[in-house]
Amino acid sequence: MRTVYAELSRAGIRATPNRVAVLTLFRDNPVEHFSADQIYRRLAADTESFSLASVYRTLSHLLEMGLIT
Repeated sequence: MRTVYAELSRAGIRATPNRVAVLTLFRDNPVEHFSADQIYRRLAADTESFSLASVYRTLSHLLEMGLIT
């Protein structure tokens, strides 16, 4: 979990609960490919104020910063 926070910090973005949850999902499943809907369904129950729109925003941020491809 620390590495996720460190990755976000190095990228210069805040470690919000949504960003941490999405990046952790990708780091825990490195060979899986997820759609935004699949990410939302997996994480919505565990994370407060998590919406499909926030998944898209989070994916956009992580992609811009080079943390996901």
